[in-house]
Amino acid sequence: MVMVGTSFEAQFARHFGPGLTPSSPDEPGYDFATRDGRHLIEVKQSLLGARDMQAAVMKLAIHLAESGSKESWAHLVARFPRMSGARLAEEWRRAILPLKPRVAGRMGLVAVAAGEAIVIPIDDFQKQLHQALRATSGAAVQQKSGHRWTPKTFAVWRVLFDAWLVDEASLSLQEVARRSLASSWSVRAALAALKDNGELAKGFGRSVRLASFPRQSLREVATLSNTLRERRGYVDASGRPPNVEALLERLRTRAPAGVMIGGVVSARQYDPSFDLNGVPRIDVTLAPDVPTDWLRRVDAALQPTSGDAMPVLVTHRLQGTLRDPSAALASPAETILDLYEMNLVEQADDLTRVLRDRHALE
Repeated sequence: MVMVGTSFEAQFARHFGPGLTPSSPDEPGYDFATRDGRHLIEVKQSLLGARDMQAAVMKLAIHLAESGSKESWAHLVARFPRMSGARLAEEWRRAILPLKPRVAGRMGLVAVAAGEAIVIPIDDFQKQLHQALRATSGAAVQQKSGHRWTPKTFAVWRVLFDAWLVDEASLSLQEVARRSLASSWSVRAALAALKDNGELAKGFGRSVRLASFPRQSLREVATLSNTLRERRGYVDASGRPPNVEALLERLRTRAPAGVMIGGVVSARQYDPSFDLNGVPRIDVTLAPDVPTDWLRRVDAALQPTSGDAMPVLVTHRLQGTLRDPSAALASPAETILDLYEMNLVEQADDLTRVLRDRHALE
């Protein structure tokens, strides 16, 4: 790999101290090895769910199996901001279960999950990896908190992502500001963040667009989704079993304008072949002017979630303007963010490809 001085991986190596050698470009399954070759280390700034972890585990396991050494180890070092420690430990067990015992027994996990430390197994080397991860995570949060993603810069990002998904032409800076309701300062800050990630392309005059699928910034905003999108979860407090289909029908007939259905429901509208059985929950995007009492009109039994209760309905507040005030569905960008929030990363990526391919042919 090519190391960048301010990248998360480079910061991790500095916090770990001497003794790590970056992998070569033809070794994509891990980032570092110790100088004696006994430890292979893959570092991830943020993994959103089990699928991401399983992919990283398989790459490490292949290198470990091919190393020929019975004493070498492979370690996954990562932040899991949207998984609990208990769930992460269980997903790790499932990820290494299919591996041969001689490989699974030499795999290590060092993680921070929702602020909780996870080290499996616990030994001196794994503890050293954990100390470096905690130090690097703190530095990354401090570095990003100042200028990258606020509700306003996120609104700019969403406008550009929506335009990219439907293969829209480059947007002028004035149009970006109009759609996002963001100040010129917020527009510049969002564009600077995208440029830093290598995700920004300039068009004719003072126009801009995304250069490609913005995977890095998507992961960043998805990690901050609860704050940036003002997430609220609701459960049915009536005591009756949740009925998603009945609630969906009430939303369609009783909700005021500006209440747009997203998540799995809108994904199926955008892509009839969307690959998921059932509807785990209903996601809704709310326009800025939707009255606060709108939910009572739909179902008075819905109450905010508490504890570990699984919500039947999740709302997100839209940042910016509506291109179509009569829209019944959340935009493609909001829909994909809903899927990421549910850890449906593979389905979100499939929907992205479907949307891009469809509009490229129009």
